[in-house]
Amino acid sequence: MFRTTHDEEPDETPIEATARQYARVGWSVTSRSPNRITMMRGDRTARITAAPDGTITVEGAELKPFEVTGRQQAWLLLLVMLIAAFAVAWSIGWLR
Repeated sequence: MFRTTHDEEPDETPIEATARQYARVGWSVTSRSPNRITMMRGDRTARITAAPDGTITVEGAELKPFEVTGRQQAWLLLLVMLIAAFAVAWSIGWLR
């Protein structure tokens, strides 16, 4: 998708330059190691991998259905806990 160009910083590795180009258009880093960076934007992930010979590979994928439903369940649980906290606070008179 993106190519590393001559606008790299002097001490920047090719994998960091590729990740920086993705970050410029809104991707955020979720995990990083010396030869692999995983980035996310919305419901898409991109895995940037550097091979020992210096080639950079970018693989993209949609989130798996269980990851999306897991997010929904986490938000629902948070909402339920927030409502329960307000109900308890109301019942003991903190919000009256």
